[in-house]
Amino acid sequence: MKYIVENIELSSNEEIFRKRMEDLGEDGVVLGRLDRTPYQKLMLELVGGEKFLMDLYEDPEPVEELMDALYRKMDE
Repeated sequence: MKYIVENIELSSNEEIFRKRMEDLGEDGVVLGRLDRTPYQKLMLELVGGEKFLMDLYEDPEPVEELMDALYRKMDE
């Protein structure tokens, strides 16, 4: 999973966002969405609460490495 996270290529949505703002004009509000934190993403989307917490308790090093990789990807 760490390999996948580190090798995902992200692209900007800035052009799409600006286009939506132009299309709406003064008729509405364009909403942006923030992604979940790595902790939330692992617990809710990728692994599940029970497995995530058990892995974090039993062998925290690989879990923390994955969370660090997710944080670095968020900074991009």
